[in-house]
Amino acid sequence: MQGDTVLWRRKHPIACICTLTLCLFVPYSWADPAKIEFFEAKIRPLLVERCLECHGAKKAESGLRLDSREAAIKGGDRGNAIEPGKPNESLLLSAVRHEDDLEMPPEKKLSDEQIGHLAAWIEQGAVWPASSSDRATTKKDPRDHW
Repeated sequence: MQGDTVLWRRKHPIACICTLTLCLFVPYSWADPAKIEFFEAKIRPLLVERCLECHGAKKAESGLRLDSREAAIKGGDRGNAIEPGKPNESLLLSAVRHEDDLEMPPEKKLSDEQIGHLAAWIEQGAVWPASSSDRATTKKDPRDHW
């Protein structure tokens, strides 16, 4: 039986790669619509307004980018910024709560409601729609470029 599996993998490497790819990416594409709506209504606007000027594609202070789920999980110089499902272990929450010598954003602390939204989002697995990185992630209107 085990030999048949090895033989199948050798004969069908593309199928194996496709299956592995699906296993890795399907959970994010089939995320709960309510969680996606929560992200789009509460989290993305907050990140755009208060974080991406210093932690976006153009500038990544302390090596931290918050313009994609992958980048946020990877984190920066201090480690992972978010731990999906574990808000109290997420550096992002420590920073916005102004704990452990972290104070982000530095100019004005987020409201308790905004911090609560971030905590809930992380608790729910930090759902971030796959197409998010393709969308505008700054406050500036791209038409104003020229």
